[in-house]
Amino acid sequence: MNLLSVLEKKDKLPGKIIFASTISIYGEKMNQHIYNEDSVKNPFSPYAVTKLETEEYLLEHFLDKAWILRFAPVYSPDFQLNINRRTIAGGSFYKVGNGEKRLSLCNLENIGSAVQGILDDKVPFGIYNISDEKEYSYNDLLKYVNAKWVIPIPRILVKGLYHIGKMMDNIFLKENATKLISDNIFPSGKIREYIELPYTLKKDESTNKH
Repeated sequence: MNLLSVLEKKDKLPGKIIFASTISIYGEKMNQHIYNEDSVKNPFSPYAVTKLETEEYLLEHFLDKAWILRFAPVYSPDFQLNINRRTIAGGSFYKVGNGEKRLSLCNLENIGSAVQGILDDKVPFGIYNISDEKEYSYNDLLKYVNAKWVIPIPRILVKGLYHIGKMMDNIFLKENATKLISDNIFPSGKIREYIELPYTLKKDESTNKH
């Protein structure tokens, strides 16, 4: 923000400001499953709070120059953290309940497609979720990582941890328990009105095999 203020004073602002934000600004909730760009924002973590503050600054001062991209959890062949943390704990594969809760992820290549579309003047300024076109179940993720033995974790146990986190106001417990026992879908249909984001977990997997 300080940098932009200095650039503005020196009349050297770029024509386009592309800001990498996060879907965490919505603050996942037990009773909500789909989060669009106009959904209520209620970030939990300090990281998400600062992202939202920057978004608000850009919208207030540089509305017609700002492209705010809210990334779903990102993955690529060389970056599997956001998949591993949802499938592996203590060196073992796991799933909560029947593994059919669904979530959005974002192939790194889709971010590149979004940025290129903005640079090519195909996407008007504004706020956009960036995610794969399809959402994935935890069973899909376990299949992707080729899990052979999976430890089942009762849903009621994770729900208990959520309530403990809520009573203790523990952000880590609340946020992570919510992710595991509720659907968390962040559609990117808004930006797809202008460009394609064609990459998916399946295509990423086939790339690895060749």
